[in-house]
Amino acid sequence: MVRLPHRASKREAAYDGPYQVVQKKRSTYVLKDDMNELLHRDYVPSELKLVAIDEAHRGPEHNREYLVKWKTFGQTASSWETAASFNNPETIRKYWARIRD
Repeated sequence: MVRLPHRASKREAAYDGPYQVVQKKRSTYVLKDDMNELLHRDYVPSELKLVAIDEAHRGPEHNREYLVKWKTFGQTASSWETAASFNNPETIRKYWARIRD
């Protein structure tokens, strides 16, 4: 997350994001947004806030949902889908293999 330089009130968000770190330079970071576009400038660590992104599943095993991030769409288009919604069951197996590594 990137700290916003100015807020009109304390009720407004202090940070924007999340963004992904693409490169660490000497004392700054290059970031990209959820559309894979680079941000217009580099950021120093004091302007950033690390956020932990939880695993992309929720619910009990018999009724589990998975967070799907749709290609070419922004973060707001992401949706929670059941395993039955996937055309290829291998997708779920690959997800769990990655999580358990």
